[in-house]
Amino acid sequence: MEQLDLTTPVVVTTSAYKVDQVHERWTAQRITIVLIAPPAPALIIEYTGIEARDMMIAGNKSNNTVKSRDKRIMEKLIADGKLAGTISGTVD
Repeated sequence: MEQLDLTTPVVVTTSAYKVDQVHERWTAQRITIVLIAPPAPALIIEYTGIEARDMMIAGNKSNNTVKSRDKRIMEKLIADGKLAGTISGTVD
């Protein structure tokens, strides 16, 4: 397979991703979560099937006055091993 070997490799390090987009598709049973931390490339994480449906139901029933929707999403990503880290900051 052909590839392009860069003479100056692009190295971007970041550690502060934020939830930018959440797409819920009930009939397709799919949730797409887009996290951003410019200038790093966006991270796209998807849940499908029963897990996505259960997450959408839980989101509909959640009380977001105690904990924000974004924090719930980030906690889920950490719990599922999709990302590693801690959550900091305050809700916007």
